[in-house]
Amino acid sequence: MAEQDDENECANVSTLTAEQTFGLSECTVNSSILKSPDKTKPLCEIELAGNLSPPSRLNEKTEIIEVIEKTEHDYQKFKENIPKTPDVEFNTVEKDLNQLMKEIKPKLISFGESQYFRLRMIGRGGSSKVYQALSPTGELVALKKVSLDNSDPEIINGYFSEIKLLNALQNSDWVVNLKEHFSDSKNLFIVLELGEVDLHHYLKQVKGKPAVIYNPMVKIKSLHDFDYIHCDLKPANFILIGGFWKLIDFGISKRVEKNHTSVIRESQVGTVSYMSPEMIIDSQNRNNGVSKIGKPADIWSIGCILYQFVYGQPPFSHIPSLVQRIKAIIDDSFQIKFNEKPEMSVLIDITKKILVRHTKSRPTIEDLINYSSNF
Repeated sequence: MAEQDDENECANVSTLTAEQTFGLSECTVNSSILKSPDKTKPLCEIELAGNLSPPSRLNEKTEIIEVIEKTEHDYQKFKENIPKTPDVEFNTVEKDLNQLMKEIKPKLISFGESQYFRLRMIGRGGSSKVYQALSPTGELVALKKVSLDNSDPEIINGYFSEIKLLNALQNSDWVVNLKEHFSDSKNLFIVLELGEVDLHHYLKQVKGKPAVIYNPMVKIKSLHDFDYIHCDLKPANFILIGGFWKLIDFGISKRVEKNHTSVIRESQVGTVSYMSPEMIIDSQNRNNGVSKIGKPADIWSIGCILYQFVYGQPPFSHIPSLVQRIKAIIDDSFQIKFNEKPEMSVLIDITKKILVRHTKSRPTIEDLINYSSNF
Protein backbone atom coordinates (compact mmCIF):
# COMPACT_ATOMS: atom_id res chain seq x y z
CA MET A 1 0.00 0.00 0.00
CA ALA A 2 2.85 2.34 0.80
CA GLU A 3 4.45 1.59 -2.55
CA GLN A 4 1.16 2.51 -4.30
CA ASP A 5 1.06 5.87 -2.47
CA ASP A 6 4.65 6.61 -3.56
CA GLU A 7 3.75 5.89 -7.17
CA ASN A 8 0.72 8.21 -6.97
CA GLU A 9 2.90 10.95 -5.48
CA CYS A 10 5.39 10.59 -8.33
CA ALA A 11 2.55 10.64 -10.87
CA ASN A 12 1.24 13.85 -9.38
CA VAL A 13 4.73 15.44 -9.64
CA SER A 14 5.00 14.52 -13.30
CA THR A 15 1.76 16.40 -14.19
CA LEU A 16 2.65 19.69 -12.42
CA THR A 17 2.20 22.97 -14.21
CA ALA A 18 5.13 25.29 -14.86
CA GLU A 19 4.14 27.46 -11.91
CA GLN A 20 3.89 24.39 -9.68
CA THR A 21 7.18 23.09 -11.04
CA PHE A 22 8.88 26.37 -10.04
CA GLY A 23 7.36 26.00 -6.63
CA LEU A 24 8.77 22.48 -6.36
CA SER A 25 12.22 23.91 -5.87
CA GLU A 26 10.95 25.60 -2.78
CA CYS A 27 9.78 22.43 -1.08
CA THR A 28 10.10 21.83 2.62
CA VAL A 29 11.37 18.69 4.26
CA ASN A 30 9.66 17.45 7.37
CA SER A 31 12.62 16.51 9.57
CA SER A 32 10.45 14.44 11.85
CA ILE A 33 9.81 12.07 8.97
CA LEU A 34 13.56 11.76 8.28
CA LYS A 35 14.14 10.72 11.84
CA SER A 36 11.09 8.41 12.04
CA PRO A 37 11.86 4.72 12.56
CA ASP A 38 8.58 3.85 10.83
CA LYS A 39 9.65 2.47 7.50
CA THR A 40 6.04 2.46 6.16
CA LYS A 41 6.21 6.27 5.89
CA PRO A 42 7.85 7.98 2.91
CA LEU A 43 11.37 9.38 3.39
CA CYS A 44 10.11 12.93 2.96
CA GLU A 45 6.99 14.92 2.55
CA ILE A 46 7.03 17.52 -0.17
CA GLU A 47 4.90 20.58 0.31
CA LEU A 48 4.74 22.85 -2.70
CA ALA A 49 5.34 26.50 -2.10
CA GLY A 50 2.09 27.10 -3.95
CA ASN A 51 0.23 25.19 -1.25
CA LEU A 52 1.65 27.37 1.51
CA SER A 53 -0.40 30.20 2.89
CA PRO A 54 0.74 33.63 1.61
CA PRO A 55 2.21 34.83 4.95
CA SER A 56 4.25 31.65 5.33
CA ARG A 57 5.61 31.89 1.81
CA LEU A 58 6.47 35.58 2.27
CA ASN A 59 8.26 34.90 5.53
CA GLU A 60 10.22 32.06 3.95
CA LYS A 61 11.28 34.19 1.00
CA THR A 62 12.29 36.99 3.35
CA GLU A 63 14.38 34.57 5.36
CA ILE A 64 15.96 33.22 2.21
CA ILE A 65 16.81 36.73 1.01
CA GLU A 66 18.29 37.58 4.41
CA VAL A 67 20.36 34.42 4.38
CA ILE A 68 21.59 35.20 0.87
CA GLU A 69 22.44 38.79 1.77
CA LYS A 70 24.19 37.69 4.95
CA THR A 71 26.07 35.03 3.03
CA GLU A 72 27.19 37.56 0.42
CA HIS A 73 28.26 39.96 3.18
CA ASP A 74 30.22 37.25 5.02
CA TYR A 75 31.79 36.13 1.76
CA GLN A 76 32.92 39.66 0.94
CA LYS A 77 34.50 39.98 4.39
CA PHE A 78 36.14 36.59 4.00
CA LYS A 79 37.34 37.53 0.53
CA GLU A 80 38.81 40.79 1.84
CA ASN A 81 40.61 38.96 4.64
CA ILE A 82 42.03 36.17 2.49
CA PRO A 83 45.16 38.03 1.31
CA LYS A 84 45.78 39.69 4.66
CA THR A 85 46.84 36.69 6.76
CA PRO A 86 49.07 35.12 4.06
CA ASP A 87 50.60 38.55 3.32
CA VAL A 88 51.52 38.99 6.98
CA GLU A 89 53.04 35.52 7.07
CA PHE A 90 54.80 36.00 3.73
CA ASN A 91 56.22 39.36 4.78
CA THR A 92 57.55 37.82 7.99
CA VAL A 93 59.12 34.90 6.11
CA GLU A 94 60.52 37.25 3.48
CA LYS A 95 62.02 39.45 6.20
CA ASP A 96 63.60 36.43 7.88
CA LEU A 97 64.97 35.19 4.56
CA ASN A 98 66.42 38.62 3.75
CA GLN A 99 68.08 38.74 7.16
CA LEU A 100 69.45 35.23 6.65
CA MET A 101 70.82 36.17 3.23
CA LYS A 102 72.48 39.25 4.72
CA GLU A 103 74.31 36.94 7.12
CA ILE A 104 75.08 34.25 4.54
CA LYS A 105 76.06 36.36 1.54
CA PRO A 106 79.29 37.81 3.01
CA LYS A 107 80.37 34.25 3.85
CA LEU A 108 79.90 32.97 0.31
CA ILE A 109 82.96 33.11 -1.92
CA SER A 110 82.21 32.38 -5.58
CA PHE A 111 84.52 31.56 -8.45
CA GLY A 112 82.94 30.46 -11.71
CA GLU A 113 80.51 27.72 -10.77
CA SER A 114 82.30 27.03 -7.48
CA GLN A 115 81.02 28.40 -4.20
CA TYR A 116 82.79 28.16 -0.86
CA PHE A 117 81.06 28.91 2.43
CA ARG A 118 83.24 30.34 5.19
CA LEU A 119 82.59 28.75 8.58
CA ARG A 120 85.13 30.19 11.04
CA MET A 121 88.54 31.79 11.13
CA ILE A 122 91.32 29.38 12.12
CA GLY A 123 94.38 31.57 11.58
CA ARG A 124 95.64 34.95 10.49
CA GLY A 125 98.92 36.66 9.77
CA GLY A 126 99.99 39.80 7.97
CA SER A 127 97.70 40.40 5.01
CA SER A 128 96.05 36.97 5.09
CA LYS A 129 93.32 35.16 7.00
CA VAL A 130 92.66 31.42 6.98
CA TYR A 131 89.15 30.04 7.31
CA GLN A 132 87.61 26.65 7.74
CA ALA A 133 85.25 26.47 4.79
CA LEU A 134 82.80 24.17 3.05
CA SER A 135 83.64 23.33 -0.57
CA PRO A 136 81.04 22.90 -3.36
CA THR A 137 81.30 19.12 -2.83
CA GLY A 138 80.67 19.43 0.92
CA GLU A 139 84.31 18.84 1.90
CA LEU A 140 85.86 20.82 4.75
CA VAL A 141 88.86 22.77 3.47
CA ALA A 142 91.23 25.53 4.55
CA LEU A 143 90.56 28.73 2.62
CA LYS A 144 93.33 31.32 2.72
CA LYS A 145 92.19 34.83 1.84
CA VAL A 146 94.95 37.28 0.96
CA SER A 147 94.13 40.98 0.70
CA LEU A 148 95.69 42.55 -2.39
CA ASP A 149 94.86 46.11 -1.35
CA ASN A 150 97.73 48.12 0.11
CA SER A 151 99.85 44.98 0.57
CA ASP A 152 103.61 44.87 0.21
CA PRO A 153 104.37 43.66 -3.35
CA GLU A 154 107.09 41.43 -1.89
CA ILE A 155 104.55 39.69 0.32
CA ILE A 156 102.08 39.26 -2.56
CA ASN A 157 104.83 37.76 -4.68
CA GLY A 158 105.51 35.39 -1.82
CA TYR A 159 101.97 34.01 -1.98
CA PHE A 160 102.22 33.42 -5.71
CA SER A 161 105.56 31.72 -5.10
CA GLU A 162 103.82 29.50 -2.54
CA ILE A 163 101.23 28.48 -5.16
CA LYS A 164 104.00 27.68 -7.62
CA LEU A 165 105.88 25.60 -5.05
CA LEU A 166 102.77 23.68 -3.95
CA ASN A 167 101.92 22.90 -7.57
CA ALA A 168 105.45 21.59 -8.07
CA LEU A 169 105.24 19.37 -4.96
CA GLN A 170 101.68 18.04 -5.32
CA ASN A 171 102.83 14.44 -5.38
CA SER A 172 104.70 14.79 -2.10
CA ASP A 173 103.10 13.39 1.05
CA TRP A 174 104.87 15.89 3.26
CA VAL A 175 103.33 19.04 1.76
CA VAL A 176 99.76 20.20 2.20
CA ASN A 177 97.62 19.58 -0.87
CA LEU A 178 96.69 22.59 -2.98
CA LYS A 179 93.14 22.17 -4.33
CA GLU A 180 92.73 25.35 -6.33
CA HIS A 181 93.38 29.07 -6.30
CA PHE A 182 91.61 32.09 -7.78
CA SER A 183 91.50 35.85 -7.35
CA ASP A 184 89.41 38.94 -7.92
CA SER A 185 90.33 42.62 -7.96
CA LYS A 186 90.75 42.72 -4.16
CA ASN A 187 91.71 39.28 -2.91
CA LEU A 188 93.65 36.14 -3.69
CA PHE A 189 92.10 32.86 -2.51
CA ILE A 190 94.10 29.67 -1.93
CA VAL A 191 92.17 26.48 -1.17
CA LEU A 192 94.11 23.82 0.78
CA GLU A 193 93.32 20.54 2.50
CA LEU A 194 92.30 21.05 6.12
CA GLY A 195 94.45 19.77 8.98
CA GLU A 196 93.18 18.11 12.12
CA VAL A 197 95.57 19.77 14.57
CA ASP A 198 98.82 21.72 14.36
CA LEU A 199 102.04 20.88 16.16
CA HIS A 200 101.67 23.86 18.47
CA HIS A 201 98.54 22.39 20.08
CA TYR A 202 99.74 18.82 19.75
CA LEU A 203 102.91 19.44 21.78
CA LYS A 204 100.76 20.57 24.70
CA GLN A 205 98.94 17.25 24.66
CA VAL A 206 102.00 14.97 24.46
CA LYS A 207 104.38 16.43 27.04
CA GLY A 208 107.30 14.17 27.80
CA LYS A 209 107.14 12.25 24.49
CA PRO A 210 110.02 13.55 22.35
CA ALA A 211 109.51 10.83 19.74
CA VAL A 212 106.72 12.95 18.23
CA ILE A 213 109.41 15.31 16.91
CA TYR A 214 110.86 12.64 14.63
CA ASN A 215 108.18 12.75 11.91
CA PRO A 216 108.21 16.56 11.49
CA MET A 217 112.00 16.47 11.12
CA VAL A 218 111.67 13.88 8.36
CA LYS A 219 109.40 16.33 6.54
CA ILE A 220 112.11 18.99 6.75
CA LYS A 221 114.60 16.55 5.26
CA SER A 222 112.25 16.00 2.32
CA LEU A 223 112.03 19.75 1.82
CA HIS A 224 115.81 20.18 1.96
CA ASP A 225 116.27 17.25 -0.42
CA PHE A 226 114.34 19.31 -2.96
CA ASP A 227 116.72 22.20 -2.19
CA TYR A 228 114.00 24.34 -0.64
CA ILE A 229 114.33 26.38 2.55
CA HIS A 230 111.10 27.00 4.43
CA CYS A 231 112.35 30.13 6.26
CA ASP A 232 109.40 30.24 8.70
CA LEU A 233 109.38 26.93 10.56
CA LYS A 234 107.32 26.95 13.73
CA PRO A 235 104.89 24.51 15.40
CA ALA A 236 101.85 26.15 13.80
CA ASN A 237 103.23 25.37 10.33
CA PHE A 238 103.08 21.60 10.84
CA ILE A 239 99.59 20.13 10.56
CA LEU A 240 98.40 16.58 11.12
CA ILE A 241 96.39 15.12 8.22
CA GLY A 242 95.35 11.49 8.19
CA GLY A 243 97.99 10.54 10.75
CA PHE A 244 100.87 12.27 8.90
CA TRP A 245 102.54 15.60 9.55
CA LYS A 246 102.57 18.00 6.61
CA LEU A 247 104.17 21.38 6.07
CA ILE A 248 102.15 24.49 5.33
CA ASP A 249 102.72 28.22 4.76
CA PHE A 250 105.43 28.46 2.12
CA GLY A 251 104.89 32.17 1.54
CA ILE A 252 108.52 33.08 2.20
CA SER A 253 110.14 29.79 1.24
CA LYS A 254 113.05 29.94 -1.17
CA ARG A 255 114.80 27.50 -3.44
CA VAL A 256 118.56 27.10 -3.30
CA GLU A 257 119.99 27.07 -6.82
CA LYS A 258 122.43 24.36 -7.84
CA ASN A 259 126.04 24.91 -6.70
CA HIS A 260 124.82 27.34 -4.03
CA THR A 261 124.31 26.88 -0.31
CA SER A 262 122.15 29.93 0.35
CA VAL A 263 119.56 32.27 -1.15
CA ILE A 264 119.40 36.05 -1.21
CA ARG A 265 116.61 37.61 0.80
CA GLU A 266 115.76 41.30 0.46
CA SER A 267 113.20 41.59 3.23
CA GLN A 268 112.89 40.38 6.79
CA VAL A 269 109.74 38.27 7.13
CA GLY A 270 109.07 35.49 9.60
CA THR A 271 108.19 34.73 13.20
CA VAL A 272 110.83 36.34 15.42
CA SER A 273 110.76 33.76 18.24
CA TYR A 274 111.79 30.99 15.80
CA MET A 275 113.92 33.12 13.49
CA SER A 276 117.62 32.43 13.07
CA PRO A 277 120.16 35.18 13.75
CA GLU A 278 121.11 35.34 10.06
CA MET A 279 117.50 35.97 9.08
CA ILE A 280 117.21 38.99 11.34
CA ILE A 281 118.37 41.88 9.23
CA ASP A 282 119.84 45.08 10.57
CA SER A 283 119.59 47.30 7.50
CA GLN A 284 122.25 49.67 8.84
CA ASN A 285 124.89 47.07 9.59
CA ARG A 286 124.24 44.12 7.24
CA ASN A 287 124.81 44.69 3.55
CA ASN A 288 122.08 47.31 3.20
CA GLY A 289 119.29 44.94 4.13
CA VAL A 290 120.38 41.96 2.04
CA SER A 291 121.46 38.70 3.67
CA LYS A 292 122.25 35.16 2.64
CA ILE A 293 120.04 32.44 4.04
CA GLY A 294 120.75 28.70 3.85
CA LYS A 295 119.38 25.44 5.21
CA PRO A 296 120.95 26.08 8.66
CA ALA A 297 118.25 28.75 9.15
CA ASP A 298 115.63 25.99 9.19
CA ILE A 299 117.79 23.96 11.57
CA TRP A 300 117.85 26.87 14.05
CA SER A 301 114.05 27.03 13.88
CA ILE A 302 113.89 23.30 14.66
CA GLY A 303 116.10 23.97 17.69
CA CYS A 304 113.61 26.59 18.90
CA ILE A 305 110.77 24.06 18.48
CA LEU A 306 112.70 21.44 20.48
CA TYR A 307 113.44 24.02 23.17
CA GLN A 308 109.72 24.81 23.36
CA PHE A 309 108.95 21.09 23.67
CA VAL A 310 111.30 20.82 26.67
CA TYR A 311 110.58 24.12 28.44
CA GLY A 312 107.15 25.12 27.19
CA GLN A 313 108.22 28.20 25.22
CA PRO A 314 110.82 29.24 22.60
CA PRO A 315 114.24 30.31 23.96
CA PHE A 316 113.80 34.10 23.64
CA SER A 317 110.04 34.52 24.16
CA HIS A 318 110.53 35.48 27.81
CA ILE A 319 111.93 38.83 26.64
CA PRO A 320 108.84 41.09 26.39
CA SER A 321 110.31 43.81 24.16
CA LEU A 322 110.48 42.79 20.50
CA VAL A 323 113.50 45.03 19.91
CA GLN A 324 115.36 43.52 22.88
CA ARG A 325 114.40 40.01 21.78
CA ILE A 326 115.86 40.61 18.31
CA LYS A 327 119.06 41.99 19.82
CA ALA A 328 119.36 38.93 22.08
CA ILE A 329 118.99 36.51 19.17
CA ILE A 330 121.84 38.05 17.17
CA ASP A 331 124.05 38.78 20.19
CA ASP A 332 126.79 36.12 20.49
CA SER A 333 127.34 37.04 24.13
CA PHE A 334 123.73 36.40 25.10
CA GLN A 335 123.58 32.95 26.70
CA ILE A 336 120.52 30.80 26.20
CA LYS A 337 119.40 29.18 29.48
CA PHE A 338 119.16 25.39 29.64
CA ASN A 339 117.77 24.33 32.98
CA GLU A 340 118.42 20.72 33.92
CA LYS A 341 115.70 18.14 33.24
CA PRO A 342 117.13 14.61 33.67
CA GLU A 343 114.24 12.97 31.83
CA MET A 344 114.94 15.25 28.83
CA SER A 345 118.74 15.22 28.93
CA VAL A 346 119.20 13.72 25.42
CA LEU A 347 116.81 16.20 23.84
CA ILE A 348 118.46 19.11 25.67
CA ASP A 349 121.91 18.06 24.40
CA ILE A 350 120.64 18.02 20.82
CA THR A 351 118.99 21.42 21.26
CA LYS A 352 122.26 22.89 22.56
CA LYS A 353 124.07 21.69 19.42
CA ILE A 354 121.47 23.36 17.22
CA LEU A 355 121.13 26.76 18.90
CA VAL A 356 124.58 28.11 18.04
CA ARG A 357 124.85 31.33 16.11
CA HIS A 358 127.59 30.18 13.75
CA THR A 359 125.73 28.52 10.87
CA LYS A 360 128.47 26.03 9.97
CA SER A 361 128.55 24.70 13.53
CA ARG A 362 124.93 23.56 13.41
CA PRO A 363 124.08 19.95 12.59
CA THR A 364 122.32 19.07 9.33
CA ILE A 365 118.83 17.64 9.16
CA GLU A 366 120.35 14.21 8.54
CA ASP A 367 122.32 14.55 11.78
CA LEU A 368 119.13 15.44 13.67
CA ILE A 369 117.30 12.39 12.34
CA ASN A 370 120.18 10.21 13.47
CA TYR A 371 120.16 11.86 16.89
CA SER A 372 116.42 11.30 17.18
CA SER A 373 116.97 7.53 17.29
CA ASN A 374 118.03 8.12 20.92
CA PHE A 375 114.73 9.74 21.88
